[in-house]
Amino acid sequence: MIGFNNCCVFVITPTDKFTRGQEVWIYDYKKDSVIQNTIYYGKGIFTTSDWTEILRSGLNSQSYISGQIYSISPGYYTAYQYDNSGYRIKEISNSYSPNPVSSSINNYSYTNGNLSSIEGGGFLRKYEYYTDKENTLSNESYGNKFTGRDSKNLLKKETDLTLGMAMYTYTISYEYEFDKDNYPVKKTSIVGSSRSSETYTYKW
Repeated sequence: MIGFNNCCVFVITPTDKFTRGQEVWIYDYKKDSVIQNTIYYGKGIFTTSDWTEILRSGLNSQSYISGQIYSISPGYYTAYQYDNSGYRIKEISNSYSPNPVSSSINNYSYTNGNLSSIEGGGFLRKYEYYTDKENTLSNESYGNKFTGRDSKNLLKKETDLTLGMAMYTYTISYEYEFDKDNYPVKKTSIVGSSRSSETYTYKW
């Protein structure tokens, strides 16, 4: 399947290519790693010349990403852990200079096959879902299976809570429109009175 939305193109090939505005992401799959080349074209909103960022990801025995290093910040490394079902359960970020100088840990929790919360570093993010709608917008739907299993249902709401003396809450709600086959053709993000949408079409 090839999926399109109003800003992006996903092409499922041995080397996947993903285009978004001034950026092109190209994935190169190896036996034990995935290399993501992000090409930023000049004269865009954020850049004045062409340049490439390389994200190198090692794969574990489950063929999921075990860790990542960015070419533009080689001193920063993120490691991931998964349960036996393939759900990501922990994210550990470390800064090196060249020795470890700081680290942060985010823990993932699941309920009935859906990511219910991420907690760590003084914040808590909670998720709610449309339990009667299958998540056909998951990474797996676009051929990306190396990031672990996604939630089984479509996301309804996410709430960020900053923990500490001054608590801050930020909520995004999501609404969808569907085609005759029950695939999402429009997704609307709602923050307060602000609404933004993206549309999807499908080719089989």
